Amino acid sequence: MFGVTEKKIEKWKIKNNAKKIAEAMNHKNKNIRLAAIKAGAELKDDSVFNTLVALLKDPDPEIRACSAESLGKLGRPSAQEHLKLVSETDSDKNVREKALEAMRSIIAHKTKIGS
Repeated sequence: MFGVTEKKIEKWKIKNNAKKIAEAMNHKNKNIRLAAIKAGAELKDDSVFNTLVALLKDPDPEIRACSAESLGKLGRPSAQEHLKLVSETDSDKNVREKALEAMRSIIAHKTKIGS
């Protein structure tokens, strides 16, 4: 992807352009990836969700942790199984903690909706 900037990602988020944000999550520049992952937390889109789940297996622990946080913010119950696995098996302590926090966030979100 040529010419992707954090400002463009912000514009895509405002325009709800989930496809471009999901693509930017796999950009070669780590800062662009992190910005896209954070922006994806606000989009209710299957391609964003699926990309975030896939990024839980990224080699970079910062990418995995950010993806877990974004999944927690999305609040989809279907993320819990993936986050539980990461919280139990990831090699990085921070990633495991972020996955646990994300699971708690999803549970709190479900509880709030149910009440």
